[in-house]
Amino acid sequence: MSLDQELATAPDVPAVFLAPARRHSELHADILAAATASGQTDIDPYAYLTQPTILRRLAADLAGALPAGCDRLITQAPAGLPLAAAVSLHTGLPFAALDMETAHLHGEVHQGESVAVIHPGAPGTPAALAVAAAATARGAGVSTVLTVLADDTPGPADPAGPPVQALFDIRSTGHGPA
Repeated sequence: MSLDQELATAPDVPAVFLAPARRHSELHADILAAATASGQTDIDPYAYLTQPTILRRLAADLAGALPAGCDRLITQAPAGLPLAAAVSLHTGLPFAALDMETAHLHGEVHQGESVAVIHPGAPGTPAALAVAAAATARGAGVSTVLTVLADDTPGPADPAGPPVQALFDIRSTGHGPA
């Protein structure tokens, strides 16, 4: 493949020129920088959702973590909307969003579908679990719970539940996945 072809098909320019571990590390640094903007001492885990360059790279990483056969994405509204929309645009998969205050599902989830929960915060949060439960209650199978930031590296997944994966540990500044 020529350089022009690689640049045309890559999710972003760094994907062509950087090793995956370096690209992942730089994405993590960019997320943490966005989440601590304005000299904040506390991390705002949703601040990175306002950065298109970060969302584009996250969409590629989350798309790569989706299990084969995933039919649809589901997220928490409004917190996960930008992230789910970015992954949806990257993959072509439709998505639905659960409004946690009203329990209203925006979009569709069909019985027998394989869905992936996309969540910006820690995978074990009540919101991520409520989204997974809502999909299951509608007859879908939750194939995975994917999140960007976790408070710590997730422990072993519930053997009866879907696998849980966080891309980054919110407290870590090291290299590689959480």
